[in-house]
Amino acid sequence: MSTSTSGGLGHGSLTDYQLDRLLGRGKYSQVYLAREKTTGQMVAIKRVEIFDMMDPASRQACVKEVKILQNVEHPNIVKCFRSFLADNELVIVLEWAEAGDLGQLIKARSDAGQVFSTEEVWVQFQQVCNALRHMHERRMMHRDLKPSNIFVTCTGDLKLGDLGLSRYFSSRTLQAQTTVGTPYYMSPEVVRGQPYDFSSDIWSLGCLLYELVALRNPFYKENQSLYVLGKNIQNCQYEPLPDTVPDEVRQLVTNMLQPQPASRPTIGQVAEYVNGYMAQHYPQYAQHAGAAQQPPAAAAAAPIGAGAPPPSAGGSRSGTAGGSGSGSRPGSVAGGPAPMDMGLGVTGFGIQLAGRGVNSQLPR
Repeated sequence: MSTSTSGGLGHGSLTDYQLDRLLGRGKYSQVYLAREKTTGQMVAIKRVEIFDMMDPASRQACVKEVKILQNVEHPNIVKCFRSFLADNELVIVLEWAEAGDLGQLIKARSDAGQVFSTEEVWVQFQQVCNALRHMHERRMMHRDLKPSNIFVTCTGDLKLGDLGLSRYFSSRTLQAQTTVGTPYYMSPEVVRGQPYDFSSDIWSLGCLLYELVALRNPFYKENQSLYVLGKNIQNCQYEPLPDTVPDEVRQLVTNMLQPQPASRPTIGQVAEYVNGYMAQHYPQYAQHAGAAQQPPAAAAAAPIGAGAPPPSAGGSRSGTAGGSGSGSRPGSVAGGPAPMDMGLGVTGFGIQLAGRGVNSQLPR
């Protein structure tokens, strides 16, 4: 292996670990449950064949971002313990979440016909919001936010995984995303071929909140063609949540699922509102809120406090979302440091390259 490629990675060997079983497999990767021999700690080991899938420049950029991930610390983010190169593979040692992922939990609830309680929805959503806020405050975009990339511990806490390297690991088209089951969380601008930015993560967060309540993605329909899916996403056409869902939840979903990126709130505004709501209604979960920090600035949004309406950077609508927005995008990097696109596939890969869209892949 070249020094330039391995630069920035730590030293390590797969002989330090006892591989237990295969957890998942991608075209260029495998994920194993393993035990660290000296400590007995159970971890997830991802092995990525980066020399078979990348050019030298992409490999160096990927290695650099893996190193950055090792410095990300948050109670609701999967910890990256170490990374190294072995046998021409990139090896990433990750925190192991014993209870599977949120996608599996949602499916189990759906199969049993048992929805999450309002309290469960708020607790889960708060943890994801605080994790995503931690990333955005450090100029990191997740790029593949979905239930299967949110992991569940034995205590029921959620941990955000798949933190950003997916743009190196996955195909770039909507069709390719369909094969791994992730196109339903694409934002309208990504479907249209526009660059991914922080507000695209907010769209995916809105899809996630909807799914926590309805136990299905807002844009999922049986036997739906790829063309119809793309159009429904671009037009924000989805079945509204029923009136039995609390107004605050329905309004949050509507405000995040706005077709124009500038009309969506920032993650700082969403997290501030959610943490304030939790402090008022579920104070026993205050320990999950974390320290309040200054969120990225949004062009048209006012500060959100406890008891205020759900955050919106523009107008809000009930039912099917629509409308337009103007001004700079929330979370844009003009006048600030360039964002880092973080995205580790813990059990699989599937992310869009910034600036590469899918319009050419959709029938017109």
